[in-house]
Amino acid sequence: MANKILKKFPDRPEGYRLKGIVSFYQKDFKEAITALQKAASIQPDMRTYYFMGLSYYSKGDMEMSLSWFQKTVDLAPSFVQPRLMIAMILLKQGRIDDSIAESKRILQIDDNMAMAHNVLGSAYMAKGMYEAGMKEFDRAVDIDPKLVDVYIKKGLFKISKGRFKEAEIELETSVRIAPDVLNTRLVLAAYYMRQKEYDKAVNTLKEGVSNKKTDAVLYNYIAAALMAGKKYNDALEYLYKAKVLDPDYFAPYFNIATYYAVKGDYRKASGEYKGVLNRDPGNLKANLKMAALLEMTGRDREVLGYYKKARETKTPEGFIALANYFIQKKDARKALRVLDEAIQTIPDNIPVRVLKGRIYLSEKRFEDALRVFEDIEAISPERAFPLIINAYIANRDYKDALRKIEDRQSETPGNSDLMADVVRVYLLKGETDKAMEVANKLIKQKPRSADGYTVLAVVYMNKKNLDKALETLKEGLSVDSSNIKARMMQASLYAKKGERARAITVYEDIVKDNPRYVQAVFAEGNLYDLMGRKEDSVKKYRQVLEVAKNYVPALNNLAYLYAEGYGSREEALKLALRAYSIAPFNGSVMDTLGYVFLQNDKADEAVKMLEKAVLLLPANPTIRYHLALAYRESGNPGAARKTLEKAIATGKFADEARARSLLEKWKGEEK
Repeated sequence: MANKILKKFPDRPEGYRLKGIVSFYQKDFKEAITALQKAASIQPDMRTYYFMGLSYYSKGDMEMSLSWFQKTVDLAPSFVQPRLMIAMILLKQGRIDDSIAESKRILQIDDNMAMAHNVLGSAYMAKGMYEAGMKEFDRAVDIDPKLVDVYIKKGLFKISKGRFKEAEIELETSVRIAPDVLNTRLVLAAYYMRQKEYDKAVNTLKEGVSNKKTDAVLYNYIAAALMAGKKYNDALEYLYKAKVLDPDYFAPYFNIATYYAVKGDYRKASGEYKGVLNRDPGNLKANLKMAALLEMTGRDREVLGYYKKARETKTPEGFIALANYFIQKKDARKALRVLDEAIQTIPDNIPVRVLKGRIYLSEKRFEDALRVFEDIEAISPERAFPLIINAYIANRDYKDALRKIEDRQSETPGNSDLMADVVRVYLLKGETDKAMEVANKLIKQKPRSADGYTVLAVVYMNKKNLDKALETLKEGLSVDSSNIKARMMQASLYAKKGERARAITVYEDIVKDNPRYVQAVFAEGNLYDLMGRKEDSVKKYRQVLEVAKNYVPALNNLAYLYAEGYGSREEALKLALRAYSIAPFNGSVMDTLGYVFLQNDKADEAVKMLEKAVLLLPANPTIRYHLALAYRESGNPGAARKTLEKAIATGKFADEARARSLLEKWKGEEK
C-alpha cells in the first residue's frame, strides 16, 4: 500500500509516513527513520514526528527520541502521548525536576491518565518525596487497578491511553521502561489497601525491608495498613521506628499526631507537630496543623503565631491561611494587607487575587473587586471572566455584565456557555422573554446538543414551571443522551417534585456511565439522607471517598451520620478532623466537628468549636441547637436555654420539634 501511494504521489508525505509506520511495527527502525525523515521534510506532521520519536527510542537513542517528541508537542500541545514519553525519558536520564514538570503538564490536560500519575509518583520517590509519591501511586491505582498486574507480572509500564484508543497498540509495542523506575512494592501495597486486604499489604511491605534509611517509608505504610486493620498499638510501634530510622521523614509524625488527636490527647498530638518544627521551623503543613489544633482546643492566643509562621514560608497556602484567619475574625483590613504582601511576593498567583477580590465583594466594594479581577484577566482571561461577570451581577450592573459577555462572544461566536450567561443575566433583570429567545436560539444553533435545552430548562425553572423544565430536558436528552449536566439537572428536578425514586434512578445511570463522577454519587447519598434512608446514604458517601478521599462534603456528611449512630463515633471523629484539616474556616465543617466532639463525650471541645461556627454562620439555627446541647452537657444550663431559644427564633430547621420539646423540658427543670 505504501509503495503504491509513493509511486502515485511521490511528492506527498503520506506514502513515506505510512511506510515508516509499517517499518516501525516490523521493528525495522532504521528503515522507519529514513522513511519518516523524508515525510517530515515534505510536511510537518505530529504523527510523523511521534513515530520518529518512538523509532529512536526503540533504538536506544534517548536524546534524538526526546528531540522528536518535543517537536511533536510543539506542533500539537494537547497530544499527551509524546508528553508522557518525554516525562519518562527525563526520569530515566535522572532529570527529575524536568520530569515532574512535564508530568504535571499532562495532568493539567487529562487528570485521569493513570500512567502520568505513576511517572509523577516515581519522580517524587526519586527525590525522596515519599508522601507525595505515594499519593500519586494511590491515584494511579484508583484510576486503573489493572496497571498493578502489568507492573508486577511484566516489570514494565504500559501506557493507559484513556480516550486515545487508536494509540494503544503503538504504545504497547514501543514503550518499555525498566522495572526500577517505579516502586512496584508500594503500588501493590496500595492496591491491596484499596481492596481492604490489609494483611497482604503489610506482608508485601515487610518483604521490602532492607536495613536502609528508606525503610522508614515502608514502616510508615505498614503502619497505615495496620491502622486500617485496627491494629493500633502495632501501627504506633512502626511509626516510632520510622521516626528513629529517618528523623527528617515527617509523614510518621503527622500520622501519630492524627492518632492522638482522635484519642483526645492533644498534648501528644501537638508534641508531634512541634517535633517536625524543631527540625524544620518553616514546615508549612506542621504550622497549619498546629494552628488548627490550637483553634480546635480554644487556645486562640497561640494560634496567630503559627499562621504568621505559615505566611513566612512565602507560599500561596501560607498567605491564604493567615488571610482566612483574619477573615474569620471579621478583620478584612488585615486580611487584605496579608494578600497585598502575597501579591507582591508571588504576583502571578491567581487564588491569592481571587480571595482579595472576594473580600472586596463581601464588603460591597464592587469597583475594587472589579479592579482585582481585571488584574487576573492579564494573567488568565479564562479564570477572570466568570469572576468579572459575577462582580457585575453582585453590583446589579447588568448592562456591563451583558457588554462583557458580548465582547467575549465576538471572539468565540456560538459559545453555549456564554449564551447561558446571557440568559442568567436576563433572568436576573426579570426579562424572561429575552432569556427564552436566547435559549431557543442556542437550541437552533446546536440541535444535536442538550446544552441549549438545559439553558431553556433554567428559564422554565425560573418561571416555577418544573414540568415544562423536565419536558425540555427530556427533549434535549433525546438528541444528546450522555450530557451529564442535563442528566444532573433532570435528577435534581425529579427530587424537587418529590419523585425521589426517579431521581435516584437517574443518578445511578449517570454513575454507571461515569463511575468517577462523584458529584452524582454524592447527590444520590444526600437524597437518601433526606429520605431517611441513612444506611444507603452512608454507603454512597463511602463510595465518594473511595474515589476522592478528601471530598469535604462527603467527609462532613458521613462524619455526621456516624455521630448519629450509623457508624463508629470514633471513626466519625477521624472523618470530621480530616474535613476540618482541609477546610478549617468552613462553618458547616466546624459545626459537624463540634457535634461529633459532643457525641464523643468531649463537651468542652464541642463548645469551643461550635462557638466559632456560630460566629461564621449566625443565621444557621442548627448550629445554635448543637451549641445549646454542648452548653448543657458542659454544665452551663443557662447558656444552653438561651441559645436554644435563639435557635428556635432564628428559623425552621430539621431538629426544630426536638428543640422545642427540649426547651419545655429544661424550663420545667428550672422551676
